[in-house]
Amino acid sequence: MDMSEGQAIFQTDLDSLEEWASKNYMKFKKDKHKVLHLGQHNQRAQYRLGSVWLGSSLAEGELEVLVDNKLNMSQQ
Repeated sequence: MDMSEGQAIFQTDLDSLEEWASKNYMKFKKDKHKVLHLGQHNQRAQYRLGSVWLGSSLAEGELEVLVDNKLNMSQQ
């Protein structure tokens, strides 16, 4: 699978998630969602959830562990 094919699959998954949520009367706080770009050769494609383009990030913290785009982990 090449990079553009993987990006298309990911966008299709996001579209399916949005459709499922709509059918089940659920809403996402889309402005709070981000795409975490991992890896050194990541093309940093942009994705949307419904009609809203998602923000992007090179590092995010969760459960007191910070993971950056080079997959380095550190304790906060």
